[in-house]
Amino acid sequence: ADSGIELDQAKADLTKLVDLPQVIDRQKAEAHLQLARLYFLAKDRGRALGEVKFASELQPDDAVLQMRLTALSLEYHELDEVAARLGKLLKDNPEDVNLLLMSVAADLQRNRPESAIKTFERLAGKKVPGGPFLLNRGEAQLRLKRFANAIEDLTRVPAEAAEKPRARALIVEALLGQGDEGQASKEANALANELPNNAWGQLAVAQVHLARRAERAAASALKRAVELDPRCDRALHSLAVMALAHRADDQAAELLQQTLQ
Repeated sequence: ADSGIELDQAKADLTKLVDLPQVIDRQKAEAHLQLARLYFLAKDRGRALGEVKFASELQPDDAVLQMRLTALSLEYHELDEVAARLGKLLKDNPEDVNLLLMSVAADLQRNRPESAIKTFERLAGKKVPGGPFLLNRGEAQLRLKRFANAIEDLTRVPAEAAEKPRARALIVEALLGQGDEGQASKEANALANELPNNAWGQLAVAQVHLARRAERAAASALKRAVELDPRCDRALHSLAVMALAHRADDQAAELLQQTLQ
């Protein structure tokens, strides 16, 4: 309840700020960006995208702001918005590493690994942040069922990188793809034990349970993943698939609706 009150207060403060006559457009644009983030957190997509538009129109030539708005839209899976923004930004900066990495992430969210791999070819020879590059290339390889290549990339994600838990969960998926259930189980349990409050560990455990057709144990791990991260789309989608299999259509629809928020 307190967090909801704080969100409402922040929105009220920022809304007042953008109406002050002495506030310059750059400050107003920043306020609209922060309002967009708050509305996304409140699961109000319409108003969030409205704030993205306001911010963009106030500073159309500010490349850094436009990139931040694109990254925010990507974070909340607004892929049509991301595609439109990346199209414009890449036209002006076709070799920008951060834009190309966002393009890769968007392609993976749209399940277009072939397109992602083509973008990686454009990144060849450029200085790129190791964590995002190796994670995304590893995931693209995984989606193309190049399991050994995926494991190689994902294993090389730096230990200190924020992407490491996700990389380790994807390694479990790749090991299962190779048919190495025993090693996958070891890796999943190690991740879940080391990071008990991280949703990726629970997702990895669930993957192993699903491979073993231990549906009840898988559902328990998936629900725990959602408790740890209410925006864990992979867990919500897997739970929805399981609900559909049991003809629990209303429950499946509710879970899928959560992935769209």
